[in-house]
Amino acid sequence: MIAGPTPNPLSSDFYPNFKNLQNADSDPIAQTYPNIIGFERNRFVIFYIAQGNKSIKYKILDGNVLSEERTVIDLNTILGSSSSSISISGLTTVLQKSSKIIHLAFWCNNKIFYLKFSSFTDFPVNIMPRLQLVAGNFIPDKANNQFIYDLSQAGYVVLNNNDADDNADIPQQRLGLTLASNYDNEYLIAWYKDTNNKIVSKTIYPYITVFDKKVYEVFSQW
Repeated sequence: MIAGPTPNPLSSDFYPNFKNLQNADSDPIAQTYPNIIGFERNRFVIFYIAQGNKSIKYKILDGNVLSEERTVIDLNTILGSSSSSISISGLTTVLQKSSKIIHLAFWCNNKIFYLKFSSFTDFPVNIMPRLQLVAGNFIPDKANNQFIYDLSQAGYVVLNNNDADDNADIPQQRLGLTLASNYDNEYLIAWYKDTNNKIVSKTIYPYITVFDKKVYEVFSQW
């Protein structure tokens, strides 16, 4: 077992050969899919969402040795009581081997966010990087878009979408994230569905700009 409390009762019928790798049980996790990156032989970073859907946690699995739980980002810590209606889901990650950078994206409150950090994550510290808004309403309006307003006031969001009219809500989903290169530059492409069920791609230069939105029609043949 990687994270969460030990099942109780612990039935051998349902949990044959059960092994809890935790030194102490961590708090419960949300019922969403985790995400795993392998960055060395028998060495993995395991990301998951904590119960309550307001923080992203991770642990490092090195062979059969499991690290303590650490935090990627915690919206409760950043926003306090104003985070009560926030819900994170749909984690996806990509490892950039050339620079040992982990890229992570997720859906939250009708928006898609991106963040990055070094894969040298052995230090027992919380990461808490800034977020970059990839898709969704990016206007920091306290009355009509309080989540972005509060993140902006806290200094925890980068708003650099180059299309002033591209501020529609994004339905809940797990997006796709791919790493691409052009000559010496590496960048990311986010893939997601809009409210019209069309596939959309956007190019991300981390913390610099989000641009080159493309919309793809989806045709079904029977």
